[in-house]
Amino acid sequence: MTQGFISSEKTPEMKRILSENQRTTTFRLWGSISKNKLVISFIFAITAISFFLRLYQLGNVPNGLSADEADMAYNAFSILKTGKDVYGRHLPIFFQSLDGFVPGFGIYASIPTIYIFGLNDFAIRLLPAAIGALTPLLMYFLAKILYPKKKYLPIICAILTTFAPWNIAISRALWLYIELIFFYILFLIIFLLGIQKNFKLIILSALVLVLTQYIYLAAILYLPLIVITVTIIYRKNFSKNLKISLLALSLLIILSLPSIVYYLNQSSRGRLNSISIFQNDVTLPISISEKQQDIKNNDNFSALLHNRRLVYLIDSVENYFKYINFSALFVNSSGIRLFYVNYVGLFYLIELPFFLFGFLYLINDIRKEHNLLVASLFLIGPIPAIFILGATFFHRSILFLLAIQIISAVGINNFYEQIKKTKVKYWLHIVIFLVLVYMSSIYFFLHQYFIHSPNEFTSEDDNGAWFSTVKNAIPIVNENKTKYEKIVFTWSKSKLIPPVYFLFYNKVDPSVMQKKASGWTNEPPSYKQIYNQIDNIEFRSINWLQDKNLKSALFIGYPSDFPEDVKNVVAKTYLPNGEVHFLVVKNP
Repeated sequence: MTQGFISSEKTPEMKRILSENQRTTTFRLWGSISKNKLVISFIFAITAISFFLRLYQLGNVPNGLSADEADMAYNAFSILKTGKDVYGRHLPIFFQSLDGFVPGFGIYASIPTIYIFGLNDFAIRLLPAAIGALTPLLMYFLAKILYPKKKYLPIICAILTTFAPWNIAISRALWLYIELIFFYILFLIIFLLGIQKNFKLIILSALVLVLTQYIYLAAILYLPLIVITVTIIYRKNFSKNLKISLLALSLLIILSLPSIVYYLNQSSRGRLNSISIFQNDVTLPISISEKQQDIKNNDNFSALLHNRRLVYLIDSVENYFKYINFSALFVNSSGIRLFYVNYVGLFYLIELPFFLFGFLYLINDIRKEHNLLVASLFLIGPIPAIFILGATFFHRSILFLLAIQIISAVGINNFYEQIKKTKVKYWLHIVIFLVLVYMSSIYFFLHQYFIHSPNEFTSEDDNGAWFSTVKNAIPIVNENKTKYEKIVFTWSKSKLIPPVYFLFYNKVDPSVMQKKASGWTNEPPSYKQIYNQIDNIEFRSINWLQDKNLKSALFIGYPSDFPEDVKNVVAKTYLPNGEVHFLVVKNP
């Protein structure tokens, strides 16, 4: 045999090595496939649970519509039937809803479900519920992109979002908040993929960010904050890809201009102006009084000390810190509008220590871009809401809730990794105990939400959002409508707007309202001008001293609208807790 010749025959040793390599490759491949199957199974299971929690009893809980929901849904019905809104505007981008203006996304998006299922509670809440059910899936991918080395974090983040009280609450009503957070998460996913994989995706992320401007007003205020934040954090990436960056920014500005210009218009800011801290007669009286007193005392610094801009700044800072309210966030959200559940926060109490642990982790390693991004979302989150009068409105600080959820997940993941790594005694028992506490918290929240909240948060006197009271009275009015010349339905409380429920549940032909709106020369007409009467039903306050003299009239009002010994009570309606709500009184 020639020296140097290598035999093509496989020796027993070579066969053994090849066989072992094949087995190893097969095991790795099978392990990868099994792992993917587990991930897919988890995603399918958590999504199914998420849909169940948001669709279960959707038409009944919450057990009534807020006035905003009913009015936006009727506008969608009007577009479906006539191509115009209630005020006769053809396919508007922004809709007048009551005396405020809302972007058109939620209204147009409601049209398909109204077309399929009709104009009812379930139909108008179906899309928000579906979008809310998909947010845990997006949170899974967002966490995976933010922290690729933390293998348990995406799972934890998805689980927390699936069962989060705040997410379930805002997913079960037509308020546009869950739609906004859905597209913010989608924006973050596409943006981060652009940073990490293909920078051209930044253009797509800019288009998603544009869409948020047409979902909810807070997005207008968030827009510059988000752009500044990501520009600072990822400035190196933007500078390396300057052409694509400028193209994305140009598209963002150009396509957002209609919304920006619209909200700069004085007439479209009526609702915002009425609730902002920049109302001089609400925010400045004390400062003005103190300034006048200083002037009498010849204080030369009074103009500086009592400058209105300083007062606005102090009010804004005070409002900002109101949002860092651990009681409302983790203990009891019953006082938070639209999140009415007793003894449960927007997040579970058990999440609080993990949120703090996760926040410390972010601060200690803040130089990492992903940590800085999450911390920045937390800091800018409350800003759109700090210019609003009154109590805290967490639904106006959507990014704040999103950041807290991510930080809590980071805290749980790091806690688990640490106790497992350091081999803490009975670590598995600790984990099982915490899981059981978490599961008990979920059960308690669902019990409170589905069983007790519908009975406890219904009256307009307690700022309740679930106004089922008018719905119960409508069949009585419909039954007696032709028996009386006039029906008077009480409209004496600002939080409850009875006519929108009559329009909604009776499916009143929108052209009737459009014709009425066209008769007003002021632009835009107030909803009170066109909603004050539908057919022979008047909506106004009841003055019994005068109204008792009306003939052939039927009155629907609160017990306080009538004397205690009022006669001719033909019916009563009740709150879910059994208390009398409306009296139906006839005048022969």
